[in-house]
Amino acid sequence: MTTPRERGGTIGLIVFALALAFGAAIWFDVGHIGEQLARLVSDNPSRAAAPSAASRDRTPPASPVAITQAWYLDVPGYAGADDERRAAHAPMLVYFQTRSCDLCRRVDRELLASPEMKPLLDGAVKVRVDVMSSAREQRLAQKLGALAVPALIEIDAKGLSHKLPLELAGKLVSPAQLAASCMQP
Repeated sequence: MTTPRERGGTIGLIVFALALAFGAAIWFDVGHIGEQLARLVSDNPSRAAAPSAASRDRTPPASPVAITQAWYLDVPGYAGADDERRAAHAPMLVYFQTRSCDLCRRVDRELLASPEMKPLLDGAVKVRVDVMSSAREQRLAQKLGALAVPALIEIDAKGLSHKLPLELAGKLVSPAQLAASCMQP
């Protein structure tokens, strides 16, 4: 049997633990834990390609809100990326791929990591979707018209979207062709 004093101490500890957990949850939410996790995952070379440094003639317009440079991942990342696209009035690139796709790896290496694409990628909110990870990713691909991988969909600041060509006549497009096919600001 516990005394009222012991029960009061136990209740106090429980209240303290709940307050601590609530404070931590708020801190994580304010700190955009999803964004931080996406950045950690995208910094891992096995999950995302890091673009190389350089510039090109046409640079995207400066947006009033800073754009996350890390790639958002899959359907959960898409929702956050779309919110960021709206807030920043910036374009969004949604890259549909699979880990087992050789052509997807070539697109990562030869197109997305190219110097011509760096300014475009730096000025856009980016989402990498592995269509084999779940049915949700497959539904998103169908919704945006990505019927095969790899596919790159651009959504402008107004929400208009179009599929960017990654291949012409069975060959990868050049980085310059891909950059030029993006919507003009």
